[in-house]
Amino acid sequence: MIKQDEQKVIELCRKVPDHALYVFTIHDDTVLHMATYTKKSDLVIKLLDELPDQSLDKMTRQNKAGNTILHETATSNHALPVADKVLRKAPGLLGMRNNNGETALLRAARYGKVDIFNFLAGKISGYDHATRLPFLHRNDKTNVLHIAILSLHFGCIEIVKDILSVYPQAVEHIDDEGRNILHVAIKYRQLEIFERVVQMEIPLRRLVRKIDYNGNTIFHMAGIKRKDYVAEKMEGPALLLQDELLWYERVKSVTMPHFLNHRNNMGFIPEELFAIANNELRAQSKQWLIHTTEGCSVVAVLIATVAFAAAYTVPGGSNENTGYPILINHPFFVAFTVSDVLSLTFSLAAVVTFLSMLTSPFRLEDFKHSLPNKMIMGFTFLFLSVCLMMVAFVATILLMIKSKESWAKIVLYTCAFIPVGVFALSYFPIYITKSVTRGLNYLRDKAKVLVPQWLELRVEFGVFNL
Repeated sequence: MIKQDEQKVIELCRKVPDHALYVFTIHDDTVLHMATYTKKSDLVIKLLDELPDQSLDKMTRQNKAGNTILHETATSNHALPVADKVLRKAPGLLGMRNNNGETALLRAARYGKVDIFNFLAGKISGYDHATRLPFLHRNDKTNVLHIAILSLHFGCIEIVKDILSVYPQAVEHIDDEGRNILHVAIKYRQLEIFERVVQMEIPLRRLVRKIDYNGNTIFHMAGIKRKDYVAEKMEGPALLLQDELLWYERVKSVTMPHFLNHRNNMGFIPEELFAIANNELRAQSKQWLIHTTEGCSVVAVLIATVAFAAAYTVPGGSNENTGYPILINHPFFVAFTVSDVLSLTFSLAAVVTFLSMLTSPFRLEDFKHSLPNKMIMGFTFLFLSVCLMMVAFVATILLMIKSKESWAKIVLYTCAFIPVGVFALSYFPIYITKSVTRGLNYLRDKAKVLVPQWLELRVEFGVFNL
């Protein structure tokens, strides 16, 4: 009825005790709870306007989950007018907790609702530190920053940024397992949050030294993943393992040296824990690479065979007297010769590259750079060989038919490059993701180091008058 006839709901509320705060579900939800839950903001505001003054003290009613009306508004960014209206009538709801020990502010952080979170945070921003602190922690000591990292979308960076800009001390808080923000961000693979915290030089010195109640340093957390962890990008196992290894190295770079061989309560150092956690992924990566390289090797060998045979099959035949090709002076003959030789070269290079991968010992360290880079290089050689083979094919056909019709050439070019297009669509996403993106990141990182140094030299030698 709430979804279908709002006016009838209002009329029914006028007839029952407690008006819109009447409990009518087996979960102890009031009419306002249900109207808020179903995102009927206009209906909620109308019901609040008609709510009798003698019923205002009952606005603190909680359902069986412990949620108040304000808790229900915290799950939607569209409920800002409702939240404002509710707090005007019952300001005490801001500090009430549900069965999970969450205030409405913490619930908004958990659901990743930035707008409603900022609104509720604004209500407590004027409080002093001691008064504000209870609003930022659950009963189990998990603070609002950790909840934002573990939010519905597994990391709401906007909320984290808002928290750190208003309340930088939040990075110092620990949860009931003794973990700080770095422990949590590393475990849940939140790179952007991790990088933001790493830039906070003073608190970072303390954060990297923290050991949780299980004896885990931040470096141990690189080898611990949540059980339901799924990578944001669906890639091959080898590429996922490469991401894990690069993440491991990034965390290692901020870990204090004497923690590198620290053993947790289970007796594992970070390296051992990482190897155990990724053992299955390593096995999957090995099989995936073997299967992929074997298939690509077959294709590369076939292309090399065709290109080698084509080199001895001269289009148009040879002159019986001189032995030179009849069409040697034709532009398309030069195109055929060059493309055929290059196709053979690149296909053989691809074969050698893929064979070097098949003979690899497949150590964990090999998956960080060696094997992925060889795979990208092999794909590149194979793609170039396919392209050049089709160029040689088109040049041969044009030499044979000697057609001056432009439409015939267009049809030939189109048909010839269909295989190239299919190959590109199949493998370029991997190539772009792993080669181009990381190449740009590498250049960006180098620029961050080299540009300031270059500017310093320019200033030192008086090129810039600062």
